[in-house]
Amino acid sequence: MRTNRRQSNKSNNTTSLTLVVNPATPPIQTFFIAGQPGDNSDATFVRNLYRELLGREPDANGLAAWTSFLANNPGQTKSSLRTSVVPDIMDSQEYKNHVVTTIFEVFLHRAPDASGLQTWTNVLGQPGDSATHLGGHDELSVVADILGSSEYFMLHGGTNKGFVDALYLDLLGRTADASGEAVWTQSLASNGNRTAVALAIAGSPEASDKLLNSDYPAAGNAGDLTLSPPGSPAGGLYALAGLTGGGWENLYFQGSAESPPQANDSFFQELQSQAAWDDVIENMLTSPGYYDASQKP
Repeated sequence: MRTNRRQSNKSNNTTSLTLVVNPATPPIQTFFIAGQPGDNSDATFVRNLYRELLGREPDANGLAAWTSFLANNPGQTKSSLRTSVVPDIMDSQEYKNHVVTTIFEVFLHRAPDASGLQTWTNVLGQPGDSATHLGGHDELSVVADILGSSEYFMLHGGTNKGFVDALYLDLLGRTADASGEAVWTQSLASNGNRTAVALAIAGSPEASDKLLNSDYPAAGNAGDLTLSPPGSPAGGLYALAGLTGGGWENLYFQGSAESPPQANDSFFQELQSQAAWDDVIENMLTSPGYYDASQKP
């Protein structure tokens, strides 16, 4: 479906990807910028996509081109036009550079070297088109592979215990419980598959909750109460929170998309059904709630 939609967009002379591509994106310190509450205007929609996907304000030419595209395609609904913009930006080289650089900085505490950046952006594929990652080359896969690397292992003492303890802190924002630490260190002692352990913890229900709200669980759903002001850096106190801008629902919707935000949350259910991270992100950004984030779905 996404492939057909994208082909249709191109046949209608829509805006080129070159409007957002910036292959020379420098190492970043501000990973994502908090968007402003939605007012259903095209300018706010485009500005928030730049802030929340690329970690920067839109350049004047990019803002003008995208808003002109949204305003000057008669015969197409505003919803369908906006839905076409999201995968175009997510397929850009700048988005891939930004995601991979952020993963390196929050987990390895350094910017990627040129060859590493190229390798991992190639692995990431085309995040805005599910047909190209085949369920394996999404952001989660890249995160798990980098966490399973010797570099990450040695950064945390070069021991299985140190590795597992670091995963809990970086992915869950807490210290490892004794039983969890024992299970995963024993698994590593028997098969040595660090990437599989990282993938399992990153795909757990607890991590899925924190992908959406980095403060979960917290009394009073604190993620709704501690949002970054519009235009300021969005992030959190541990690595996964930095990677998601404080949780995708906080970043994209200025708070949880649904209430209560636990098991009945449709985005949580997508994550638990093993949907690729980029597909979940795209679904969030093309939902009616994103166009006017002050009114949650």
